[in-house]
Amino acid sequence: KTDWYLPSQLELDELFKYNNRQGFRKAYYWSSTEISNADVHYRNFRTGQSYKLLPKQSNYKNQNKARVRAIRKF
Repeated sequence: KTDWYLPSQLELDELFKYNNRQGFRKAYYWSSTEISNADVHYRNFRTGQSYKLLPKQSNYKNQNKARVRAIRKF
């Protein structure tokens, strides 16, 4: 299939909101929604919180350490 893509911030919001988290780990996920040429929106699938920058935490030594999950149109 060729219709897979990186979800936008709003699509990640919907996936979390409607408990359509099958296969998602309790981790941070990238969206395709860009803030600048270096930053994108992230969503924490553990807490549901959305971020413009990935927060520094002890288990995330690198700011850019987040997962990606391609989706199909829903």
